[in-house]
Order: sequence, then structure tokens, then C-alpha cells
Amino acid sequence: MGCVTVLQSKLPVECLTYTQKEPILFFSGHSDGMILKWEQQQSSYFLYSHEMFNMFEIQSRGVARHNTIKLRRNASQRKAHSADHLVNAALNGDKESPAVAASKKTTQPPSFTRFEVLLEQSINRRCSAAEEENASVNNRVSGFVCKKVLSHHIQPVGGVAVVGRDQGYSTDYLISGGWDRRICVWDLQACVLHDIFSNTAPDERSNVQELACDGAILDLAYSPKRNEFAYSSSDGMIYIRHFSPTTSQMKLVSVLQGHEADVTAILWHSLLNKWLSGSEDGSIRLWNEDGTKCEQILVANGAVNCLCIDRVNGCILAGIQESLRVYDPESFTQVQRNIGHMDSIRSIIHIPERSQYVTASWDRTLRIWNSYVKPLPKSNDMRENAAAEGKLQQDVKHV
Repeated sequence: MGCVTVLQSKLPVECLTYTQKEPILFFSGHSDGMILKWEQQQSSYFLYSHEMFNMFEIQSRGVARHNTIKLRRNASQRKAHSADHLVNAALNGDKESPAVAASKKTTQPPSFTRFEVLLEQSINRRCSAAEEENASVNNRVSGFVCKKVLSHHIQPVGGVAVVGRDQGYSTDYLISGGWDRRICVWDLQACVLHDIFSNTAPDERSNVQELACDGAILDLAYSPKRNEFAYSSSDGMIYIRHFSPTTSQMKLVSVLQGHEADVTAILWHSLLNKWLSGSEDGSIRLWNEDGTKCEQILVANGAVNCLCIDRVNGCILAGIQESLRVYDPESFTQVQRNIGHMDSIRSIIHIPERSQYVTASWDRTLRIWNSYVKPLPKSNDMRENAAAEGKLQQDVKHV
């Protein structure tokens, strides 16, 4: 299936995210730290305007930034580097200072599928209806401002997830995991480091910091239903822990084993109440909610770079090498395949407000596709009519 439109970039695209409120904007993060903000033009369904801003320009303006390390040129680490910049986006609000409004420059971070929640929460920061209306205008005119940089990881961040106040906590927390095998918990309201993962063994000192796994953390996801988070690793395993603001109480619930290579993606499927993982071994696995059993294996016949969930019908979206594939959540069969990219797909987002998927690739393009629409189930009357017509045709042949 062909795409609706193609958006060109000068550099490989690493990650995506978007804003739900009007005007709907989506953001792409690129390998050099550049961020592009895309907005559909009112004159055409197929044309998009974009605004460019560089994270490194923020540093020259005196905004504190964390130190970055020189990355090896491989797929997983390049993606992790973009995820490191992604934490900046968590703190981008929609209330602008006069200086920012005057400069008309934006500082929105690289986007990224599993960062959608962060951006939504930062934008809808419990402001009044009048403030939100003004913020919508600011989004269109003066852009975003980087309010804070969360800097504690010593290597690239592989994944982030938000635990909101609706879970019964006094503030919004951000969980981050990185190539340094550390797990950090941040207070998003105060914009400070809250705690670092420490030893959870009952016979050990609770203040002893330990590594969360044997390999680099490549992705991280949170389950609101179970108040648990899972992180995938380059050691081929997935770890599930109970979430607590006190990291010494983050008990290990389960270790998911079965993948034979780096586990590049982990998601919580809220419609199926299952964990979903993708790996470079060419498989997608569905696990029961407590992580004790692998219930389904989808053979992808190619390295799985990223995953996403269709929030309307629950379909599984997978970036498998340079193609986007859609799997039915009930039959687990492939129902749609979108081709057109010339290099690996690194990120996918679903925009239900427009019934579209957006993919980002190393081929320096973003592509927009029509989302999959499930066919309506046939009613009993339709089945009976079809059977009657078939029988009538057979009777006519016999005559």
C-alpha cells in the first residue's frame, strides 16, 4: 500500500512524537540533534510546513545540558542517542516567555513513539481553559521552550515512560533507562532526579546501587493496570519490576526469556492486557500480563526495529527493516503491508485523530500512511443471504 505523502529531510530520522490538541503537530528527531516541527497546511491535505531548530543552539544560549558521548555507528545506539535528547522534550511546555516569542524559535525535542504520553502531559499541565487557548496560539506562533534538562545518565538513554498522578502518587514521575544499565526516577513537576535504582535484595543494604540488567537498556514501557514497568535489554531478555518512587522497593516480578538477540522494543498493549516485544532475531512475542508465559510468536522474517499499537482497533504495528507491517490482534495475521522506505524504519506513531500512521526512517524521509480499517463483521442475515445465493447458483447449474 502506498503512502499519502512523503516528507523529506536532510538527515536520517530517528524518532517521532505528536501533540493531540489542535493544531496537531508532529516532531521528528534527527541523527545530528536537529528537530523538525511539522504542521499540515490548511491549503492542502498533502503539504506540510516545517520549522527547524537545533538542540546544540540551546547550549550556546546558556541552557544547561548533559554531556553526550561519542556513539558508535550502529542501529541501536543511534536510536538511543536520539532518546537521550528526548528527555528534553518531556519538559517542553506550551507557555512561552517574551524572549522566546520575540525570537520565534522553537526548541521541541526529537520525537519518539513511546514519548507520546510525556508530550501530552507536559502540554496539558493543568492550566485553565483560557491558558490552554493562549497556549494553542503560542504553539503556532512562538514555538516551545526547553525548561529543563534531566542529566544523570552517563550513556545514551534507551527508553522512557511516565507514571502519572492518576496512579495515586503526589506528582508525575518519569522512569528512564539507558545504555549505562541504570534506571532513574525523575519528578517531572519539580524537574529533578528523585531516585536511582538500588539493591532490592532483602539481605542487602538498600542504598547500594546496582545495575538493572546485564546488557544495555534499549526500551522501556509502563503498565498502568499493574503499576509495573518492563525494560528490554541487549542481553536478549525483558525485565518486569513493580514501580515505586522508592527504587529499593522496585521488586523484580518476572524475567521474560525467549528472544535470541537484542530486544529492541517493549510495549504494554492496554487493549489486550499483554506485554509485546520485538527483537533483532526477527520475531514479535506476546506475553501474558504477569510475564510468566509467551502466548504468541509472530515470525517477522526480518529485524524488528520498533513497535506501535493502533489505539483504535488494537492492531500491532511493526517497523521491520524498511517496511511497515500491521498485524490483527485477534488472528495475529498480517493485514496490511506498507512499502516505500529505502532504509530501516526507526519509529512509528499512530494519529487516530487523522486515521494515519507516520513512519520515520534512515532514508531521510517521513512517510504518512492511511491507517488500517477493520472490515465490519458480517451479520447473521448477511451470512444467510450469501448461503442462499450460493445454493441457488448451484441449483441453477444442476438444472
